[in-house]
Amino acid sequence: MKSKSLRVVLFFSLVLLIPACQSSTAEKVKTTRVVLDGDIGRLTENNRPCFTGYIKNVGKNIAMFCWVSMELFSDTNRRVSIGTAGVDHDSLPNRGTLSPGERVYFKAVCIGDNLTHNDIKSYKGKVEWINEDYSNGSSEF
Repeated sequence: MKSKSLRVVLFFSLVLLIPACQSSTAEKVKTTRVVLDGDIGRLTENNRPCFTGYIKNVGKNIAMFCWVSMELFSDTNRRVSIGTAGVDHDSLPNRGTLSPGERVYFKAVCIGDNLTHNDIKSYKGKVEWINEDYSNGSSEF
């Protein structure tokens, strides 16, 4: 009888202990997050508007192939889109791979005909990346 009781206790201990010790991929992905860190700066380079700033991995896992994209608007209500600006992972250090806590500088160049900063009244942006399980991650600013 003691042997059977011991096996039952051992079985239930293992059933409860093993899942608690394992971390699933879904849990790891949820802890990866890359955000805009600070304000967006504006400059002009080669007669094209550029937007500068920093992105930071505030999660607990590596974010791979990060990139920044921005949609540009001629009004403050974001109704009339007039162009885009962006930077891909090849333009960031380490091909856009950010370790937890890592912060990198970006410069997003405007893609639009004859636009100036005076034409651009507002924008919305997005940071995107690939998670360790190869699913996509994103955050907007």
